[in-house]
Amino acid sequence: MLVLSAVGLIVGSEVSERHRLAMDLNERTTYLDSLIQNSPMGIVVLDRQGSVELANSAFERLFQYDRHEFTSIDMANVGTPDDEARDSAQLIPQIFAGNALHRTVRKRRKDGQVLDLALRGVPLAVDGEIRGAYLIYEDVSEQIRAGEAQRRHAESLDRLVKELELRTKQMTSLNEMGSLLACSGTVKEASAVVANSVPGLFPEAPSGALYMFKSSRDLIEAAVRWGKRDVLAPTFPPDACWSLRRGQPHWSGYPGNGIACQHLTKTSTTECLCVPMVAQGNTVGVLHLDFESASKLRRDSGTESCRDSQQQLAISAASQIALSLASLQLRETLREQAIRDPLTRLFNRRFLEESLERELQVAGRKKQSIAVLFLDLDHFKRFNDTFGHEAGDMVLQSLADLFRNFFRATDICCRYGGEEFAIILPESSSQDAAIRADALRSEVKSLRLQYKKQTLGQLTLSAGVAAFPEHGSTSLDLLNIADQCLYQSKARGRDVVTVALPQNV
Repeated sequence: MLVLSAVGLIVGSEVSERHRLAMDLNERTTYLDSLIQNSPMGIVVLDRQGSVELANSAFERLFQYDRHEFTSIDMANVGTPDDEARDSAQLIPQIFAGNALHRTVRKRRKDGQVLDLALRGVPLAVDGEIRGAYLIYEDVSEQIRAGEAQRRHAESLDRLVKELELRTKQMTSLNEMGSLLACSGTVKEASAVVANSVPGLFPEAPSGALYMFKSSRDLIEAAVRWGKRDVLAPTFPPDACWSLRRGQPHWSGYPGNGIACQHLTKTSTTECLCVPMVAQGNTVGVLHLDFESASKLRRDSGTESCRDSQQQLAISAASQIALSLASLQLRETLREQAIRDPLTRLFNRRFLEESLERELQVAGRKKQSIAVLFLDLDHFKRFNDTFGHEAGDMVLQSLADLFRNFFRATDICCRYGGEEFAIILPESSSQDAAIRADALRSEVKSLRLQYKKQTLGQLTLSAGVAAFPEHGSTSLDLLNIADQCLYQSKARGRDVVTVALPQNV
């Protein structure tokens, strides 16, 4: 009886212990299940075949799948966008291979919305054997979008900073070009400044040209070209450029604008910009820019903005160049008027006297001789009385043309007054000058001129020659002596050349 009671107590104790353990296990299971079900993150447990064994409510809400649909879901590819299918298919096998996983994936919900999810996956191992996988999904779409927005904002700020730096550099280059243009003494010097400065202002346009109107205004001529000069026309009529026709910048060669300037060569396949150069209401010429590659204008989405920026800079550069060129042209015109005879376009008496002083100084330093010719058209008053002053003007102009072709480029031909001319011959002796004067006399005598279909009479020329240092040491001495020799030629019957005697004779 006592034995039976002891056995009963032992059995009862074991049953009570088992019941307690069962209760404890049930409490833990309930607690863990509560943790999983109440977690704000989507949790799913896979068995060793990869099928869904457990999923919480957050997972259901995240993917919008009902619990009864889990049995048919392939978690390796569930909600995976097509462009990420290959990478996603490798994630679950990695976990079952015993590797913990933590990365961001993109998944498409049942309603089609694509989410950015933070995935944490760990293998479930029992006694060293992988029995399944435990996956946690957290929706980080907002964080990703915020990060993307922040990145775009940072990129935008970076672009703005770079653009400001570029604008500052461009303005500095523009001001530097303006300073150099202001110091230029001639149109040729200013053109060289433009050719050197503009490529730095427009790195995307390594080729270009500065075109200017010729004095006749019926032709545009390249004052300077840079880059690929063979694709830039040297001259063209004004109506061949649309920017001159319209009086505003014109693009050629980019999509959406099929109207190209006619002065572009057939080999040109790039985008070109022509900007009229206008100063004080007067069109001086055209600034032409040849952009090497259209893609360089499309490096960002703001293609039109980039093109507009280039155009505004080109307008500023063209305006500055135009003002400088107009000023230089006016200065050169005034200088030409000051030193040129308006009828013959030969140098005038004032320029003769200044040049002779300068040439005498050079000749003195170099121990060289210099000769002066005085020329006079014989019986010119009688010629005017016979044929009229207009015919006389034509004769003087014809003589001036003859002088320009007959004498050297270094010789200085001047109209001294009326029908008298003076020629400075650097590095020439009196003998050389006499030979040249006699040859010129023969040339003039052989001229056969017509005016209004009327043949004019024969022309003759008298000449006087004086030289430094043989006949005088100052400009006044040489001019007076050459003039006296000219009068001696007149006294000898005209159409002759008289050379001054040496001072010691």
